[in-house]
Amino acid sequence: MDPGWFVSVEDEVVEVEPAPGVFMRPVFGEGLNLSFVRMLPNSEAPLHEHDEEQIGFVLSGACELTLGDEVRTLHAGDVYVAPPRVPHGAVTRDDGCRIIDAFAPPREALRELMEQAMRRRSSPDTTA
Repeated sequence: MDPGWFVSVEDEVVEVEPAPGVFMRPVFGEGLNLSFVRMLPNSEAPLHEHDEEQIGFVLSGACELTLGDEVRTLHAGDVYVAPPRVPHGAVTRDDGCRIIDAFAPPREALRELMEQAMRRRSSPDTTA
């Protein structure tokens, strides 16, 4: 059995940008992953769907979340549940927002984005 581990999200987890102004720091366990999301003001996580269930908790700020056919403005303390394969996306206005998303099972597309970002960080810059 894995004894577990500790992570400093800000210091140790690579930040990825899946859409302009939308930043995520995913942390993976065996059966789920958490993603620490930072959306800048006037940014958009475009409408998308995936096979994983997603539950999100708005930590600060606000966003307009589309979930299926419904649109709501979410504020700090609000939670949403996106079942597998249900289209969803978010838009911020003048305020950005911070969200913690949980995915079960772990979202492999996020793992791939994170691995790509880590490879870019470790490879020498050949553009100079």
